[in-house]
Amino acid sequence: MKRSVNYFGLAFLFVFLLGSTALIAQDEPEVEGTEEDTTKQSETVYRLYKADVQPKRERLPNIINKLLYDEYAPAISPDGNTLVYQSNESGKSWKKFRLWESRRNERGFWTEPKEIEAVNSEFDEGQEIGGANISYDGSTLFFHVVMDDGNGDIYAATRKKDEEGVWGDWESPAKVSGAVNSEDSEMFPSVASDGAKMYYTSYNAENDTTETNRKGTKCYKLMVSTKDLNGNWGKGEELPEPVNGMCDKYVRVMPDNQSIFFSSTRTGGSPKHSDDFDLYYTELQPGNEWTEPKPTDISPLVKSTLYSYQPDMLISIAPHDKPHVLAYFSAYMGASHEIFNIPLNKEFGPKEICTFRGVVIDSTSNEPLEAVIKQENLTRSWLNREFKNEPSQGYREFEGGAFYSILTETNKYKFTVEADGYRPYTFIADVTDMDEWTACERVIRMRKKGVIVNVKIVDYIEETVYVDAPLTVTDESGKKQDDVTKKGAGKHVATLEPRAKYTATAGAIEIDEAEYTETSEQIDLTNAKEGEEVSVIIRMSNIPDVQFDNVNFNTARPRSKANGELSVSITQISKSVETCNAVLAFLNDYPLARIRISAHTDSRGSDQSNMALSDRRAAAVKKYLVDKGIDPSRIEAKYFGETDPMVPNDSDNNMSLNRRVMFKVIK
Repeated sequence: MKRSVNYFGLAFLFVFLLGSTALIAQDEPEVEGTEEDTTKQSETVYRLYKADVQPKRERLPNIINKLLYDEYAPAISPDGNTLVYQSNESGKSWKKFRLWESRRNERGFWTEPKEIEAVNSEFDEGQEIGGANISYDGSTLFFHVVMDDGNGDIYAATRKKDEEGVWGDWESPAKVSGAVNSEDSEMFPSVASDGAKMYYTSYNAENDTTETNRKGTKCYKLMVSTKDLNGNWGKGEELPEPVNGMCDKYVRVMPDNQSIFFSSTRTGGSPKHSDDFDLYYTELQPGNEWTEPKPTDISPLVKSTLYSYQPDMLISIAPHDKPHVLAYFSAYMGASHEIFNIPLNKEFGPKEICTFRGVVIDSTSNEPLEAVIKQENLTRSWLNREFKNEPSQGYREFEGGAFYSILTETNKYKFTVEADGYRPYTFIADVTDMDEWTACERVIRMRKKGVIVNVKIVDYIEETVYVDAPLTVTDESGKKQDDVTKKGAGKHVATLEPRAKYTATAGAIEIDEAEYTETSEQIDLTNAKEGEEVSVIIRMSNIPDVQFDNVNFNTARPRSKANGELSVSITQISKSVETCNAVLAFLNDYPLARIRISAHTDSRGSDQSNMALSDRRAAAVKKYLVDKGIDPSRIEAKYFGETDPMVPNDSDNNMSLNRRVMFKVIK
């Protein structure tokens, strides 16, 4: 139903506007000087006067502002593309408010407003719905509902984007969870851009001072509620003086989370009605004290003056409408309320912010983690918050673990990220000067508690070549450790308990016809501390299957184990020296290789003497290699006497072949 019209007011306004030029001439002061000087002075006064009457404001089009209906309490989305407001257009009485919505089309024009049926249909005819506020991420619509008993409660509805990023319709609402809704009347919610605090007005009989206000307007307390880790809103607390303490009304928090607008009848506002509500601005300072509220005077249609005698209304800020930050507000125009916007003076514009986005993942597996993020504001501790990330919500190339927060210029923050079973992750975000801050995102890689052991498996000769071998880690009892993650070819990370010893074993593997032998390294963490990070390198040797010629000896040589005799017995035959040198080169090229020596004799002599002779021959070859620098532990010597001839001992030639030392590579 249309609102009743104040026709006398309309007529007065019409006559007043027609006669504005005459009024200007009558009100101009006398100016001394030449006629030209007087003209310039008059023009200056005229311009100043016109600037006060017609600020740089914009009335929203008729598709939204409809004659004789009230369009009231606008809420603009941060991207400036969704406008929600309350209107009595569909009501049976002018007090019947419901929520309406208009969205900008691709050309930037507002579309035909529609009732938000999903919200309006949930409440009875006599229940007022209004005070809308859109969350900074655009996904949630907060509003109040005044029930039949006159008390208001705060509700919320959500919406989602489709695959193309277009917002869908609002869904069915629900009362916000937590203790914020009480027996008092909670109305006009305003949620901070980081989602951590909700500002709102509260009313009950105890703070009703209507006898001091023009036309019996109610007074409200300005409140704030904080969201807990489970997403519930806590019991509201009164904003401290100098914010509260007078007869106050609407409150709106700016996108920077540390400045607010609110309405109050305190001194300094309207020159026409000292008991009328005017718009004030205050900012939270370092030390957590609010500045003395300042009247905004950003427009005659926002503050109460001769041209708009109604109380100041809510404003809603669209920070993305740059280069100007726009304030949307409603003003009474003699017949009904209409919606306007106006650029905010720089004095009242929000501080620069960045939307800080991050993701919490396991440092080894890159799997998303559920974490608690403690955000300490080291400049304004009143704005500290604690929240959870979203394990199922992805960011960038990661499929989950995302979170976001708002960082405001002039602040320094400390973040502490905690996840069960992981070491805390701490970092500082200093945005006291936003121009020097460019890191508005971070990938937080959480390390499990214990000692982080980075294991590299490389080629023994070419350490820059990684060997893609399987890794097994066991404790001193032989128990396999499960917390071992492969990070890439030849790269593994294990999380192990401190004050213990382990064995890391790289398994045998064949790569491009190269066969690497199983290799182990000890991991000694007896002196390691919780959270420490250590590195282990396993060098694997690619040992080929090499065949060597035999070393042959003259009959009955060497005669003893004297050093000189052992050496001479090798050098007597030049081909034997060549073979020993070939074995020596191989052992130098493959430091992890071992060699087995098998010494033999022909059939001449007794079994006992031949066994001793083969022992001396094995010793001669081993001495030659050791004297050239080979570690004795890499040489395994065996002797067999005449028990294993290579050929029958039926000729001198065959007997010379049986007087031999043979080589076998041990992998």
